[in-house]
Amino acid sequence: MDNLKALITSEDTWTFAEGIENDLPFFIRYREGLYAFRDAEKHQEWVTIRWNYPLSDEFLLPSEAAQDAMDAFEEKLNSVLEEDMHAVLAFVVTGQLQRVWNWYSSNSEETLKRLEACMLEQEKEFVDINTYPDPSWDEYAFVLGDGTSDPDEDAFLPQ
Repeated sequence: MDNLKALITSEDTWTFAEGIENDLPFFIRYREGLYAFRDAEKHQEWVTIRWNYPLSDEFLLPSEAAQDAMDAFEEKLNSVLEEDMHAVLAFVVTGQLQRVWNWYSSNSEETLKRLEACMLEQEKEFVDINTYPDPSWDEYAFVLGDGTSDPDEDAFLPQ
């Protein structure tokens, strides 16, 4: 488990990309090199946490205040989910009035309990959480573009 933790601390690398969906921009950031988590077969459940932010511009991107709130929320998520390697944040998609954090969890029921315990009431108004089995990490593979997956695009791409 220590070598897995090293992947998201000392050896952590995020890649940023952007795209267009329905003539509107979206941004994605993802961690490269998380296949060791997949290969360890301990994080087989995909958890999406969707934050719907208010309209701020014609490109449907977040305002500075919404960005700050989502950044603080992500820090909180990291502290309750990644600290003990219960779950790992694999990629994040922002655009079209939403940000979607895509996690791989060792136990989605425990993840939901932790999220419920850490979220403020006002955060719960903005957030929608879903869990899916994904033992092969197909969604992550799709983001990395390895060509071996058939993604559930509606789950993580802006709609």
